[in-house]
Amino acid sequence: MPMVRPWEGLRELCHKYGDILGMTIMGSPVVVLNSANDISQYLDGHSATTSSRPRSASQELLDLTGLFAFMPYGPEWRLHRRTMWQYFTPTAVTKYIPAIQTSSRITLHKLLEAPDRFEEHFQDSVGATLMKVVYGLDAKYENDESLMTIDKGLESGRESLVPGRFLVDVIPILRFLPPFFPSQKRFSRLREQTARMYDMPYSLHKAAAMRGDMGDCILSDMLSQFTSKPDDNIYDPTVNPVGDRVARGVTAVTFAAGSDTTCAVLKTFVLAMSLNPDVLKRAHAETDAVVGPTRLPDLEDRDALPYVYAMYLETLRWMQVVPLGLAHNTTEDEQFGDYFVPAGTMILANIWACMHDPNTYHEPASFAPERFLRDGKLDPEVRNPNDFVFGFGRRICPGRHYAESDIFLTMAHIIHVFDIRPPVDEDGREVAIEPRMVNGFVSWPEDCRCRITPRTPHAATLIVDEFAQRLNQG
Repeated sequence: MPMVRPWEGLRELCHKYGDILGMTIMGSPVVVLNSANDISQYLDGHSATTSSRPRSASQELLDLTGLFAFMPYGPEWRLHRRTMWQYFTPTAVTKYIPAIQTSSRITLHKLLEAPDRFEEHFQDSVGATLMKVVYGLDAKYENDESLMTIDKGLESGRESLVPGRFLVDVIPILRFLPPFFPSQKRFSRLREQTARMYDMPYSLHKAAAMRGDMGDCILSDMLSQFTSKPDDNIYDPTVNPVGDRVARGVTAVTFAAGSDTTCAVLKTFVLAMSLNPDVLKRAHAETDAVVGPTRLPDLEDRDALPYVYAMYLETLRWMQVVPLGLAHNTTEDEQFGDYFVPAGTMILANIWACMHDPNTYHEPASFAPERFLRDGKLDPEVRNPNDFVFGFGRRICPGRHYAESDIFLTMAHIIHVFDIRPPVDEDGREVAIEPRMVNGFVSWPEDCRCRITPRTPHAATLIVDEFAQRLNQG
């Protein structure tokens, strides 16, 4: 198994041996699918038997098995999935648009004041929006303790999802080492961070609710669905044990899944803009024509901004946030084409290979939004990245409609009011940035330095005015 950017190495192996690659990792069978057709036919077409998740010793040591993203396919997973999905249908997502709009305007203002800290601003903005939507809490946009706690809690998930990262997954008996061993101390630290990720925002929400200082949010509504009497204390785990368990798991996964990935997409976007000034110029022209100089774009403008939407699609395609997706696991012996796939086989979908297939995308290393357009409209004949980057079968991401709205709106806002150019050195010469992805389960550009400046003085004024107006509204 290639260890450095394995999605690239696996594609090379498949070029040599075929699109369906079988191997053994840590004594377990693994199948790698590099073809979009194979992925769709197997993970979508055989979803009843390919929707489980592989288990590892590290996930158990880190207490991650309670997160439903890691759960095996079965009744408990279906309960969690059904509970989460109702809050992220296309209709339900419309309720969260005001929170997304507020957060985006705050981000624009922060980019105006401190553009060199754009990565921090993206992280804070995404986290604060999710904190409001999921927990009903108003997080600070800098140095917020709850956001920092959740980010630390995400570390264990990031680590455990990289094959071979922990020796205990290769030699499972190491899980029984005494607690004073360095590896066990590390697991203890990560496990504590995970527990705090579960507990801290939940406790803050509960405290606010007990004070009568809590408005509508996903968590309170979710808890109330699991009680039978209107006067039951929905926050008492002895009264509402199922609700407490499911709500903690679902809200933690919602935050974890949305935080890292959305920030990674936005980092990719600014890098792409700095490297492709002609693309940004064309997007400027489109937003100027459709939106005009007196306001910011909103989601109702999406259909009238096909090039900007194509930029969203190209950002997802160009650098995949999760290049190999979350691994699936088979639950039955079965035949797939000419291949026998035994139960307990890990299935890896090389999403990166599908999105960089030269037979589908001409010059796939180039950032070219126009590849998704024909006669000024989206071309339905071109493979849509949305159909791959959010997962497959019954494990498709339930928050994909929320993610698309958040990312598109933030991108459209930034395009409308900012120029994005390459960084410069001490002598004022532009620095050439090589677009390379970091090696990890969640990936983003290794280097996305750039210069972000207002397009015009009027654009800077619009940012300030929109920011002030949004603060006055709430």
